[in-house]
Amino acid sequence: MRYRILKQMVMKYLDPKADLTFKKIFGNHPKRLISLLNALLPLSEEEQMRQVSEVYCLSEREREIAQLIIEGKNNKEMAALLYLSPNTVKVHASNLYRKLGASNRVQAVQILSGKRPQADDKSGRTEMRRGA
Repeated sequence: MRYRILKQMVMKYLDPKADLTFKKIFGNHPKRLISLLNALLPLSEEEQMRQVSEVYCLSEREREIAQLIIEGKNNKEMAALLYLSPNTVKVHASNLYRKLGASNRVQAVQILSGKRPQADDKSGRTEMRRGA
């Protein structure tokens, strides 16, 4: 029953002639369709943060700092919220940037929110320097 409903939902957005292709790909395997639809759904902020934490091996404190950076807090505000000194927050933030491969807070937010920083910014500057 669920499979038919999912199929109808997918077919609504596909060309009706695609029914044969649909049958070839999914056949009688509703798990394939469900996994495809789950892959297409956007992740919740919590799930996204969990995945980023796993991929970049973030510590619990770095996760807290990352969440506060996403919320737009500065180092002083984070220090007050976490009962740390601003210098300790700086150290955790630096470790976070290093693990993410970010050189600043803006890039870190882009990576944490799933939007990669544009690579051509760095490569463009590098090429200009080499050519100069």
